[in-house]
Amino acid sequence: TTLGRTATLYDMDGKIIGKGSGYKTAELESLKEDETLFIGGKEIQVMSVLTEDYFKSGKCFTSSNELAPSAGSDVNPARQPGMLKPFVNPSLKPGQFNMPRKDPAVKLPPTLKFDPNTPNALVMPRPSADHQWKHNRQGLPVVDVVMDPYLSDYLRSHQRTGVIFLYECVLGMRDFQGLGAILADDMGLGKTLQCICLIWILLKQGPYGGCPVARKVLIVTPGSLVKNWFLEFKKWLGIERLSVFAVSAEKRADEFV
Repeated sequence: TTLGRTATLYDMDGKIIGKGSGYKTAELESLKEDETLFIGGKEIQVMSVLTEDYFKSGKCFTSSNELAPSAGSDVNPARQPGMLKPFVNPSLKPGQFNMPRKDPAVKLPPTLKFDPNTPNALVMPRPSADHQWKHNRQGLPVVDVVMDPYLSDYLRSHQRTGVIFLYECVLGMRDFQGLGAILADDMGLGKTLQCICLIWILLKQGPYGGCPVARKVLIVTPGSLVKNWFLEFKKWLGIERLSVFAVSAEKRADEFV
């Protein structure tokens, strides 16, 4: 089923087995027979297009040798206008729900760390359907990645653009092979702060299920600048938010790695 920019995949028992979001509305509305689509890490082919009423009736989930629920069935056919819901098992009593089996490996949709709808919120781009197919094989829900306002409130316009650019490059959302980027801003335009913002995002958030993209981040810099980087992290995030391991003669890099 499709609703807005979201597509949901059901099995023949009416159980949700995949969900994808971030599609273009026009792309979903124009789907035709024999066309393909990636949903929740699965490539599906459209065999036929069903009407909304037929889907809601549950007949599409009933095998050919079974009878469809009669009009006098105990199933309550009421539906919210415009909302597509999973098929309800006819054997259930009124008020009961056809709940999917619990899978310990599947987590509930995460709570967003920051509200993407707040004024001046810096929201990272959502991954495309192709990116989801390549990097979200587990079919985790796609969530908004929002820059911590503790940092984003201090960013200037070009720095906000720079953080988005770095995020897209590192996550492979740009049209080139590789997962890196180069900031070519002049001195004094806040390249260090942009990198700190990116690192803070990757350590705490991610587009798939909200899982952090990185567990550790290693900054490679000349020895004379190690202290400068340490002080920048302390300035912008403080020692209580992020523990920074500054390499020195007494503290070797392999202790961190």
